[in-house]
Amino acid sequence: MDPPPHKVRVCVIGAGIAGLGAAQRLVEAGIQDFVLLEAADRTGGRICTIKHGDGHLEVGAHWIHGQEDNVVFQWGSENGLTSEEFTWTQTARGNTMKVRRDGKIVSEDVFDEFSKTFEKLEESSKGDFADYPGSVGRYFTEKFKAVNKWGALGDELLDWEGRFASVINGSHNWFQVSAKGLLQYKECAGNPVVNWKERGYLNLTDHLMEKVPPSCIKLSSPVKNIEWGEDVLPSGAGCKITLTSGAVIEADHVIFTPSIGVLKEVANEMFTPPLPTKKMKAIEGLDINVVNKIYIEFPQRWWSEDCEGFTFLPSAEEKHTEITEENWELSLLGFYSTYRHPTMMCGWITGTGALMMEHVPEEEVAQRCTAYLRKMLPPKYQIPDAVFCKRSTWGTYQWSRGAYSFRSLKTQTMGVWAADLAEPLLDSKKSTPLVCFAGEATHDCYYSTVHGALETGWREADRLTKYFSSVLKRDVLARMKGREKYTVVIVGAGVAGIGAARELKAQGINSVLLLEASDRIGGRILTVTGPEGVTLELGAQWIHGQTGNMLYQFAKSRNLLHHHLSVDGEGIYLMEGGKKIDEGIVKEVFEITQEADRECSKLIHRKNNTTSTPPSVGHVFRKLFFDYLGKCNSDSPETRRIKEALFSWALRWYSIDNACDSLHQMSSICWGSFIFCDGDDNMNPKNGYLSILEALLAEADADVKLNSEVECIKYASEVMASRTSFLRPDGVTFPIIIRCRDGKEYEAQHVMVTPSIGYLKKNLNIFSPPLPTRLQNVSWKNY
Repeated sequence: MDPPPHKVRVCVIGAGIAGLGAAQRLVEAGIQDFVLLEAADRTGGRICTIKHGDGHLEVGAHWIHGQEDNVVFQWGSENGLTSEEFTWTQTARGNTMKVRRDGKIVSEDVFDEFSKTFEKLEESSKGDFADYPGSVGRYFTEKFKAVNKWGALGDELLDWEGRFASVINGSHNWFQVSAKGLLQYKECAGNPVVNWKERGYLNLTDHLMEKVPPSCIKLSSPVKNIEWGEDVLPSGAGCKITLTSGAVIEADHVIFTPSIGVLKEVANEMFTPPLPTKKMKAIEGLDINVVNKIYIEFPQRWWSEDCEGFTFLPSAEEKHTEITEENWELSLLGFYSTYRHPTMMCGWITGTGALMMEHVPEEEVAQRCTAYLRKMLPPKYQIPDAVFCKRSTWGTYQWSRGAYSFRSLKTQTMGVWAADLAEPLLDSKKSTPLVCFAGEATHDCYYSTVHGALETGWREADRLTKYFSSVLKRDVLARMKGREKYTVVIVGAGVAGIGAARELKAQGINSVLLLEASDRIGGRILTVTGPEGVTLELGAQWIHGQTGNMLYQFAKSRNLLHHHLSVDGEGIYLMEGGKKIDEGIVKEVFEITQEADRECSKLIHRKNNTTSTPPSVGHVFRKLFFDYLGKCNSDSPETRRIKEALFSWALRWYSIDNACDSLHQMSSICWGSFIFCDGDDNMNPKNGYLSILEALLAEADADVKLNSEVECIKYASEVMASRTSFLRPDGVTFPIIIRCRDGKEYEAQHVMVTPSIGYLKKNLNIFSPPLPTRLQNVSWKNY
């Protein structure tokens, strides 16, 4: 993976849904100068969709919760990705069997009656919670006492409802959840458990990443420290992000998206200066706990088709039983049929038991869950051993430290809410957002949801783009007055850039600027003076060929060539100890490599006819050589060893000639694309290659600015024509604005970009808007 950039406009930390949403929004706003840092080796955060069999399993976020005003559902349904089927499968609701600890099954009539009673309490709570000072659990426990006509069974059913509520809220138990705080949560109307047709939440993560250049995403890049405030950057206010790898990124702004669980762990050490007291209180007060899933697949379905699973009712004794790694099964909510996996069950578990389960090997988890099912269910169920198990571990996963947030009693007591966590860190003038905070916990009403996380990523990206727009309005006229205008700006003062400038001059175009990032011209031409005034070439060495070679023609006409011709790859060949190799053997082996060279050159004619993957150049060379070697039956072992050594040398020589690590990297069908100029090869410039370049530049008569690294090339997608030039739609600015790292800006009618493909591979983000996908693929995939 390429290292992160040294300086960016925006650094987004965390590639969960909030971070991906922020990145998507920045790109849509035309902002390419950003980096997205992800501590893990994958994107998605608490979304973790894995392929299993013919379908997928959601190890993290599962359903789309609601339809109206749900941005995820709106996008999914518009693109035909969401299922219209309504089902309670895997939700612990629906047609499930309620099992008591003594193995007795609760009748449907009793459970229906209890459910109606509990629903009435839930309806009353909507009006009561606003003035209720306690927890959700305390409220329902108190209210249920007056209507409980089922005795111990009623208490068991209520306790299970509490566990079910904990799974929904992401809390340890429902006595942690603030009644007032719960009123902040807003349910989206419509189906509360919408399934994807296929591929699960991969649909969303892939969509969000579609427009984000791959070069902007840096995985396995944990952040150690964020310095923010005045004088952090040479230009003044900004942020400096230090990674655990030691790499440092300077950013004008940061969007911080990790979970509240991560913030609780790192906030004290992560930020310099420390976060404001109000924000630290919000981090302390807002809470998150562990909810996990355990998927268990069996060789066949052993429960009936009309049964959605089994709910385990906790006994009164279990309330006072300490949960450990030895008995975490007691915290299981139940096991339920898995959506579109007919022989699989999903177990839900929360609280201490969920965390304890994470410390047990996955194979043991499967065995203990199977044993627990056998213990709890009647003997009529013949439960086989599991053939597959996959469980989540959100509590111990260091990049989440919990499943999703909730509003705790502590939040209520401390008087802090999502808005306090979402408040950005500003500069001393209170005008510039330096560090913005996103993530589901920062949403006022859609916390704990994917659509809430996505909205917060958009919110913070929009905050920055709005700020950029306001700054632009203030500064645009000042910048325009300071910009120099050119007909053509050429990026890079290597031979391509200087040659282009000379040709433009010859065609009557006089307004040309060359911007060179380094402190010299030449690019990969680097002529230096050695001892006693000897000229040395550290870059390009010779001029190759005469016929059709414009550089030769230019240098020859100006007497810039030396009469001495060099040779390449010729000389005496020696083995270890200085033993000279017989010239006949050298000639014989090199004839084979030349034959392989010719064979690869022929393959270009088959380029459009081949249906199979073409062989590499290295494959062709090795095949011909070892076919030849196999026919040399009379060779002694020593002669064979010499031939293999010569062949190995030839491969290295060809690799140097083609600037590759190995000939196996090179496509044989492209080998013949290179055109050789006839005539003398390996011609030497009389006074070094740089002398030819200086002569070209003298005739170009262009402005040259060294130490001018281009930071951004912002080109208009629409232009309007005047009598003498093209303009942006504003009618004032030229179509292209080039910004350099030193802050200087230039306007141009046209830009020519001449840096190497190696530079472009690592700097695709200098273009705004992004280059078309076809060009991006050429830059980073095909080389």
